[in-house]
Amino acid sequence: MKSLKEMYSGLHPHRRALAACLILGLAAGLLGGLQGRASSRSDVVVTVNGEDITKDAFYARLERESGTAVLGQMIMETVIKQAGQREGLAPTEEEIAQKFSEFKTKNFPNEEAWQNALAQYGVEEEQLIEELYLVTILERLSMKDVVVTAEDVEQYFAENKDKLGQPEQVRASHILVDSEEAAQQILLDLAGGADFAALAAERSIDPGTKDRGGDLGFFTRTDMVQEFADAAFALEPNQLSQVVKSPYGYHIILVTDRKEAVAAELEDVREQITETLRRQQAKDINELVRELLSEAKVKAHWEQYRSVERNND
Repeated sequence: MKSLKEMYSGLHPHRRALAACLILGLAAGLLGGLQGRASSRSDVVVTVNGEDITKDAFYARLERESGTAVLGQMIMETVIKQAGQREGLAPTEEEIAQKFSEFKTKNFPNEEAWQNALAQYGVEEEQLIEELYLVTILERLSMKDVVVTAEDVEQYFAENKDKLGQPEQVRASHILVDSEEAAQQILLDLAGGADFAALAAERSIDPGTKDRGGDLGFFTRTDMVQEFADAAFALEPNQLSQVVKSPYGYHIILVTDRKEAVAAELEDVREQITETLRRQQAKDINELVRELLSEAKVKAHWEQYRSVERNND
């Protein structure tokens, strides 16, 4: 299961520093929502051997040990939201809902897997939606002054045309075993009419593919170790390999489909290039957050939090 940091990396791999920064907000969300939820249930949080731990004692400990950190996080979130609204860059509820749906679909195969992840990390959808809202504002702020010209796009295309096209791909299934003798026996069984998918399910030691008949999906040469790639790309659809040794063991490979390489056309990738260049020129997220905080006026009304005051006259 993906960690929360990996979840954010999946959304924005170019903003891992941002993910590491904002992931702390989950703690703030948990602490900020505790009182409202607990007060509706009971003044007693837990009972230990007949002795109660009350919500007042619990909150006092939370405030004493984590109050400054949580308050600092909430201040940061507030200045980010204010900046987004001030600059007209705050996303709408519809935009966030769409992004959130795309994120779930991309990273989790079904609703059960998603709910299991939430339960594993002790967070709720509302918290992650709030984090996504903040991430979106910061990304937009970081790129608001970036200008990418048509000439910039054309130059990038000329320098990277080979990388922007679709490389040659094959789709293949494999059966992985730990000895050459076992692989040779599988070849004999296949020659005798055995079903490839059934043998994969029964004998393959690759847990990621055995339950789907050994299917690896489409892949490029660089997606696989060289020995495997060389063998797979030498085959035609419905053609079976001999025994192929790799660092993982011994493979029998069945190619099921191919896609030939397709050269990139500028108009097809113009939007992609523009976005890449904008992100390359974007302001560093950590620097942006420091700037927002340095410009904020924060006045503490509780004596114990005077340390969070900033820029006050």
